[in-house]
Amino acid sequence: LLKVLTEEEPDPTGWLHAHLPRLNQRLAEAGHASIPATVTSLLRNLAFAGRGFGAPAVLEYRAVSREQARVKLNHDWPVLLGLAQKRRAVAGIILSVLTGKIPAATPVAEECLVAFSADEINAALNADLVLAGQLRDRQAAIEHALLFLHEHHIIILQQGLAVFRQSMTIRVQPDASSRRFAATDYDPLAQHYDQRVFQVHVMHEYARLGLEKVSRALELVLAYFSMDRKEFIQRFFRGRREVLERATTDESYRRIVEELQNPAQQEIVTAGTEGNLLILAGPGAGKTRVVVHRCAYLVRVKRQPAASILVLCFNRHAALDTRRRLFDLLGAEGRFITVQTYHGLAMRLAGASVTDRTVDFDELLNRAIALLRGQSDVPGLAEDELRDRLLAGYRYILVDEYQDIDERQYDLVSALAGRTLDTDSKLTILAVGDDDQNIYTFRGANVEYIRRFQHDYNARTCHLLENYRSSAHIISAANCLIAHNRDRMKTRHPIVPNRARLRDPAGGAWETLDPV
Repeated sequence: LLKVLTEEEPDPTGWLHAHLPRLNQRLAEAGHASIPATVTSLLRNLAFAGRGFGAPAVLEYRAVSREQARVKLNHDWPVLLGLAQKRRAVAGIILSVLTGKIPAATPVAEECLVAFSADEINAALNADLVLAGQLRDRQAAIEHALLFLHEHHIIILQQGLAVFRQSMTIRVQPDASSRRFAATDYDPLAQHYDQRVFQVHVMHEYARLGLEKVSRALELVLAYFSMDRKEFIQRFFRGRREVLERATTDESYRRIVEELQNPAQQEIVTAGTEGNLLILAGPGAGKTRVVVHRCAYLVRVKRQPAASILVLCFNRHAALDTRRRLFDLLGAEGRFITVQTYHGLAMRLAGASVTDRTVDFDELLNRAIALLRGQSDVPGLAEDELRDRLLAGYRYILVDEYQDIDERQYDLVSALAGRTLDTDSKLTILAVGDDDQNIYTFRGANVEYIRRFQHDYNARTCHLLENYRSSAHIISAANCLIAHNRDRMKTRHPIVPNRARLRDPAGGAWETLDPV
């Protein structure tokens, strides 16, 4: 990694831009098994390693996004290279001490518990006269080398880790061994968050009244501290009690939910955060709009982190359109929602870069799937940890145009959502698609995948049937034609014009212009 960095920026000045997938791609081309999380971990370790050697950090690191970071050198590259070389040397001596304590009969692939002391490591360092003379702060050098080995899973520090980090003691009451948590145990926490939401709405009302008349705002403050809660709500939130239960403002809720003016869309957007959903939608029914407003509802009303949401789109145009709509609805916060195509996400997971290279996208999808399934070996990461590192922070996945996916894309979505894993490892998934349209069979797309979705993910099915695009005549003709198809999922759910156009001429504007 240091060799790549010195080649990219031989004479660094100020903060440098680090594109993690590009760095990872350079490492992969050099024959190293790596993912962007490995690059991030190495850079953070380098930033930490400079402290404690009698000088400030040689390298500073700041994360910008999942793919971007900034680094700054406070010394020249030779200083950092020398520091890394010393740490490797100290780590090598520590490993020699530890491996010397492993019983000879221990299987190679088995974990083995060994105990060691700082005196033993010091004695081993003293035996290397050259290295011992180079270390200004031997204790710091040992600590940094141990943490480096631990954080990259070369060793696992147990009790000794408390020497470097704050520890916590948890005591389990003897009479609680057979008791399970009940809903009542969480009541104090629920009350705490309810009170927080209530206070935010009170502050919002205070600001609103203050803009109208300061005396009214001061009256609210006096009432808040003198009245009981029920009386206060009756006076200042009469007829708006439901507002106090939402973790967002009236204006925000109106834009996200009420302005949809479509009960079916509103039901999907406001669905609970637990449980998977399959949305069977007709053409022109507002599929992308529902996906965007669902994301906004999770962020603004359910207070889920924007970075915990992943949206998969079928092509780049759809991804750009979705990002634009999210920004229009959520502002800058919408940029933290990950919106990717299948190939774009595969590149992000695998840490690949297409700069000046021809990429085999099918192979890229295969590599991403293998990483998510723990079928690829990445140094420093166990199989069961690899998926967690790749999907760090994601809780929700929303998939548009699900009817157009092929086998590789199906496997990618399955690996992302954790379809075959235990409940705690699964992501909540919402898929939108139309089983009546499938124009990509020439490239392997199969409508069978959307038919299996309900079984694959134990999903509840909802329908979007109001068409906002075509006239009643066109919709009627389409319904008559598609009714001849077999194995349809919307057999009893015909497409209809949206409610606002029910009284319009069946031929639309052209019927008035051309009555013939």
